[in-house]
Amino acid sequence: MRVSGYRPDIDGLRAFAVIAVVLFHAGITRFAGGYLGVDVFFVISGYLITGNIKRDVERGQFSFAEFYTRRGRRLFPALVATLLVSGAASALLLSPALMADFGGSLAASVFSLANVYFWLGSGYFDGAAIGKPLLHTWSLSVEEQFYLVWPVFLLLLLRRSLPWLWIAIAGAISIVAVIAWNGSTTTTFFLTPFRVYQFAIGALLVWLPAVRTGRLQELILAAGIAALVAAVVLFDPVSNQALAGMVAATGAAAVLSAGQARFVGLLLRNPISVYLGRISYSVYLAHWPVVVFAAYVLQRNFTGADKATLVTAAVALGAVLSHTVEQPFRHAGKASFGRSRYWASFTAAAVAVALLGYSATTTGWPWRLGERGYFLADFRTDPEKVQLVGYGGDGCNPNGCMTKGGGAPDLIVIGDSHARQYYAGFLKALPDLNVQFFEFSSCPFYSPTYTRDFRTHPDPILYDKGCRQMRATAFKAIRSARVPVVIGQYWDIYPMIDEITGQKRQLESAEDLATFAASELVKLKRDLGISHLFVIGNVPTVGVAGTPLDCMGRTFLTMAACASEAIDNATVSARAAINGLMAARIGDTALFLDPFDVLCSDVKCLMIADGIPLYSDQTHLSAWGARRIVTEFASKIETVLHPG
Repeated sequence: MRVSGYRPDIDGLRAFAVIAVVLFHAGITRFAGGYLGVDVFFVISGYLITGNIKRDVERGQFSFAEFYTRRGRRLFPALVATLLVSGAASALLLSPALMADFGGSLAASVFSLANVYFWLGSGYFDGAAIGKPLLHTWSLSVEEQFYLVWPVFLLLLLRRSLPWLWIAIAGAISIVAVIAWNGSTTTTFFLTPFRVYQFAIGALLVWLPAVRTGRLQELILAAGIAALVAAVVLFDPVSNQALAGMVAATGAAAVLSAGQARFVGLLLRNPISVYLGRISYSVYLAHWPVVVFAAYVLQRNFTGADKATLVTAAVALGAVLSHTVEQPFRHAGKASFGRSRYWASFTAAAVAVALLGYSATTTGWPWRLGERGYFLADFRTDPEKVQLVGYGGDGCNPNGCMTKGGGAPDLIVIGDSHARQYYAGFLKALPDLNVQFFEFSSCPFYSPTYTRDFRTHPDPILYDKGCRQMRATAFKAIRSARVPVVIGQYWDIYPMIDEITGQKRQLESAEDLATFAASELVKLKRDLGISHLFVIGNVPTVGVAGTPLDCMGRTFLTMAACASEAIDNATVSARAAINGLMAARIGDTALFLDPFDVLCSDVKCLMIADGIPLYSDQTHLSAWGARRIVTEFASKIETVLHPG
């Protein structure tokens, strides 16, 4: 199916893809699979780039210099404008910690490495994503890496027989890799080799004969659109990403192959869809910074009106960016903006932006906040206080650690990362005890047989295996040591599964969680021979709009505004309710230790104490917070360990 001439239906497909992404990022839950719009863009790129290169090679007109100059004109000016405007907004609004992260992403985006940068950092779907204005540039880096490699690969293939077969093999290897690594969703989401199959699906269309039968065209196009709609509506971030990506890519391929159908094709070729498609790149660039900065300034969850405003603003700003930057540079004549001028401008802009990013990432520009900025900078490096890396658990290896480094333990602490966060507290508040920690993130330790059903987790295979192994190690150590045990968990409602029988248990409510946990703690205490058991409840932090440290570093807020959170906040009150139910259900089985008793009054919960943040991230205690809580509970623990 040869690429020839302008096809408005492709712009209509672009419109669908970008609107799906925008609706997803605006938080409209009915479009939970909207992130798959990016997969559609990859298929389109594979089709168009392959077709254009094949055509130019057959005509003897292909030039690497001309190819990369066209790509640069198409992508770089609007990207640079987005980076500069986002940089200015970040300098005005972001805290030093987030500004430092922004600087790293800025430099990575210029050099087409944003996908690698964010892969090494945090996941696309986690809570921290809302503080990263350039997160969406990961997909541009994937495309640019494809543009770097694909022309060379394709030129070699076009000299061989059956070039399409080699493309199919490359695509097959890619999808097999996605399936094989499906337990590491972050890796398969960000890295280019796991996206090759989507580019390949688009590329293979170039060798397929065009569908010219009217009825067949209509049928194929209707099926393709239905597949895309189903992907956007039925899938979500915890779905099987290999399946979701294949459905989206196959649907996009069907639309590309039959988009010129006379009747169904009107869904794509109407003026509104075509216009949105023509500005889709600029809309994509503009939309995510709009969402991030709005969330950062509003400091609350978006309302329905907020979401509608965000979508409108994204399209409007995208249109402005398209008409003032993208289109003028893209269509500039060779005489006015030739290759030499383009590459000189590209190099100068890339160096300038990279230097700007490097400067920001090394310090976070605390000078923007005056004396307050340098005051906050101390917290980032003082291990006695905040610990941005590893929260209160910094210094404790996730595979297990002891506060005295070795020997027999006096106390064992087990649980998820909300157990490890107390490492700094036990280290400082109970220095005479040798406390051993066994922790695995997102893993429940309160039942002898039930663990979390990780099938809905972004990295199901990795977490399921790691959780089971750490539970087994911890339980073996407890049976051997015969010492009191502390369980720290993020007590939440999620599906459970019995490791032995495979029986599933879906917790339905806070009451159900408390009842189930209480009964399982009885079994755990009996099966492991635990003499004394302590259970630490949830901590109250909200973290919807960032951490206390980040709040203290915002240019538009005072430190006093970040000091506490109302206890009637929906998230805080829900956690308090779980703690109350847990304490009542557990009874004499264990001594329940409630962090709310330490950090909260009847009205508010502390986010900052003595001028120091009690939390390092959205849910975990800082070293300072861990010390405060363990210090309050130390006498109760000591009484059990040393009665009389």
